[in-house]
Amino acid sequence: MGQRILSGDGLPEDLGPGGSVGAFVTSIQVNDFDVTGKVICLNNRRILYEFGKGFGSIRIQGNLFIGPPYKGGSENLTQASLASIIDWFNQNRVSEKKESVTVTAGDHGTYTFVVNQFSIDGIETEFDLVSFSMTGDLVEMI
Repeated sequence: MGQRILSGDGLPEDLGPGGSVGAFVTSIQVNDFDVTGKVICLNNRRILYEFGKGFGSIRIQGNLFIGPPYKGGSENLTQASLASIIDWFNQNRVSEKKESVTVTAGDHGTYTFVVNQFSIDGIETEFDLVSFSMTGDLVEMI
C-alpha cells in the first residue's frame, strides 16, 4: 500500500499525510519552458530578440474513494469529500488568495504555483471513484 508523501499548503489538508478524506494523489505533471521571442529581423540579420523564463504549469491529479449507500458508504461521505477539496480550491484560487502555494513531493521536488483551475475529471460509479485535478501556473520548482 502506498503512502501519502505530499505535504505543504498546495494541497487540501485532508489529502496530506494523516488526511481524513479517502483519497490519494495519483500523479503530478510539471511543464516548464523558456520563451524565445523573435522580434525584429532586417535583411536577414537579427536586430532584436528576447529570451526569458515562461510560466510553466503544474497539474495534480487524484481520486476520491466513495462508497455507494448500498455497500455501506454514504452520500454524505461523497459530499463531504468533494466539499473539502472544492472549499480548499475556492480559498486558494489565485483570484481569492493572490499568493502562491507549495507542494512538496518527498524526494521528488518542491513546487510553488498559483492555483487557477479545478476539475472533476470523471465519476466512475462502477469503482466508486471520483477523479479530480487541480491546475496552476508554476512559480518555482526545486
